[in-house]
Amino acid sequence: MLICFFLSCTQGALAAHNDYVAPDYHEPVTLLFDHSFQLGTAIFFIEYLIYLFPSEDEDTEQAISNVVSPHQDVGKLEVSWSPLADEEDDGTKDLPEVGDPKELIGKPWTYMIKITSASQLNQMCKSAYCQYEFNGETFTTETIESETKAPKFEYEFIHHVDSVTQEFIDWLQRPFHINVFVTPYVSSPPHDKISSNNESIVANITGKKPSRECLG
Repeated sequence: MLICFFLSCTQGALAAHNDYVAPDYHEPVTLLFDHSFQLGTAIFFIEYLIYLFPSEDEDTEQAISNVVSPHQDVGKLEVSWSPLADEEDDGTKDLPEVGDPKELIGKPWTYMIKITSASQLNQMCKSAYCQYEFNGETFTTETIESETKAPKFEYEFIHHVDSVTQEFIDWLQRPFHINVFVTPYVSSPPHDKISSNNESIVANITGKKPSRECLG
């Protein structure tokens, strides 16, 4: 639609022998890339949270897979979970031992999730954020505005369940997805602007190269 609009403006300018230049903020390349999209998804297996275990080192970093086939790795995401006795726990309180998932039913459950950073992204981004669903509710990190392939989110959130149900235990046994969204970084906008002096555009509209005298 915008391309048609720009071409219409250019065509009108040519007919009136006026100049027309599309504003920088309306440049198609700028509009195409100046928005966030889902770069990929990191999948974590968090069944160990049933037993109130903290994340092991090998659990904290997972590949970010592209959302479309062939689902190639497009970076890495670092995430960890720390069990807490309650929402006021600073990590020093004793935790109960859970040997069987059924022992957790009816009891409170509290964990802190930390989404530390992404790394080795396959493209430079201008901004980035993460989003995930926990027990039916969507959570989103702050948007990090930084030109980098390794945005640092430093996100922390305490998730608390007053009374664990079998449904919640079943949920913890499923793969846990964290989606990574980015806005691409465009190092330099195109020099060939949409305008009534752009020879390629004028040639497509009129079927001939523009006359500099007619364009003023």
